[in-house]
Amino acid sequence: MIYVWLKYGKPDPSMLANGTLAGSSPSPPLRVRHGASAVLIGGVAGVLVCAVIYIERSLKIDDPVGAISVHGVCGLWGILSLGLLADGSMGGIGTASTVPCAVLF
Repeated sequence: MIYVWLKYGKPDPSMLANGTLAGSSPSPPLRVRHGASAVLIGGVAGVLVCAVIYIERSLKIDDPVGAISVHGVCGLWGILSLGLLADGSMGGIGTASTVPCAVLF
């Protein structure tokens, strides 16, 4: 919301909702990186979703709720950020702290 307010001069509640959804992109693989990385990834996703929505609007792409930018672009950012920022110190595959698959099912 702060990004949109500074860039376009007025707040936009729909961008706040989409930014909140996009900011959750670091949550699924959180076990393989620290909280500071998650804050960075969520902040980038919050700005990225707003930028992509305005690009979609300028290209006249019919996406009234911003699903492409939230789930597509920011989901892809969440996947890429896992590879870029994972350090394995919080656990992960092959460590003693992982839960066996049989426990999950």
